[in-house]
Amino acid sequence: MRSCRVSEVQWVNGGEFSEWGFVLYEESGKPCVTFLYSHGLDAEAGRDQVQAALTGVVSVKSALP
Repeated sequence: MRSCRVSEVQWVNGGEFSEWGFVLYEESGKPCVTFLYSHGLDAEAGRDQVQAALTGVVSVKSALP
């Protein structure tokens, strides 16, 4: 996997929501998915699972332009 990365879990404030979450960045460095959770521990577990799912992935690209 090139430079795809998963951010650290953090408190996300954004207009309609304020939740714990993390971001998946595609290989070009652009954010492509934000995951939000009601509880910090759930966000940590989700981040670990996403990170594990990326093991061996050769490319991550957003489907959006």
